[in-house]
Amino acid sequence: MSAHVHEPRSACLNDKHAFETKNAPYVPLASIPRHFMNYGFIIDNRKCIGCHACSTACKSENEVPLGVYRTWVKYVETGVYPDARRHFQVTRCNHCANPPCVRICPVTAMYQRADGIVEFDPSLCIGCKACLQACPYDAIYIDPDSGTAAKCHYCSHRTEIGLEPACVVVCPEHAIIAGDIDDPSTEISRLLATQDVTVRKPEQGTAPKLFYIDGNDVALHPTATERAAELYVGGCDTVACGGGTGAEGNGRKGGKWERSDAEGSQQWDGDQDAGSAGAAVGGADSDR
Repeated sequence: MSAHVHEPRSACLNDKHAFETKNAPYVPLASIPRHFMNYGFIIDNRKCIGCHACSTACKSENEVPLGVYRTWVKYVETGVYPDARRHFQVTRCNHCANPPCVRICPVTAMYQRADGIVEFDPSLCIGCKACLQACPYDAIYIDPDSGTAAKCHYCSHRTEIGLEPACVVVCPEHAIIAGDIDDPSTEISRLLATQDVTVRKPEQGTAPKLFYIDGNDVALHPTATERAAELYVGGCDTVACGGGTGAEGNGRKGGKWERSDAEGSQQWDGDQDAGSAGAAVGGADSDR
């Protein structure tokens, strides 16, 4: 557990040298000392087809139990038929340069490595769930088998021997790019220098290192669009289905709401409290 934290170099996005080294030779990850690296991810939404190969490979590689995920694919549909479109977004730990989960952990089970990977030590974790509350990306879960916190750890057991994360290897469209964002010779650094990229929730000040090319605002920021309190098809969150309160409303329209999905349908006829009805329906987190 190193005390040194690699400082993010945001200037690499506009680094002139990055443009001048587009044809630099490939450098194996294992040949670079870890304390000189700063790992990050790019998700190229122009290529992602929503096949779930990444989430499946992650579960297999890391033996993730059923019911929880370290990486998942979010679907968001925009537009109105016939001009409708489905957007895919691969979501996982952002391996932030300023990780709130590390600061809040009372036993240092969640820590930041010298190479920028935010890692966890299950042998130290006491299952207090403080990191779950601190993470603004809902990227951490409690392992149902061990009762400890877990998340994407950049397949550190692979990167340490010069291999790429499992999700990168299996992606059929090369939509996931991993590597050292501070090295101008890497593919990820060149993409950061030449493409418009965005991140999730930059206002949180976490300096996330999971970048999106052609990121859809509605997918990246669930509150970017006004919630329509009508018919919700294909799943919705607890706020939209009546389980939440506040400015986004409770899902009522004219004293009645309804929701349909793969699990069936639910209706509210005005006699049941919307909050309890939403709780009965359930729903996924708004960021998923």
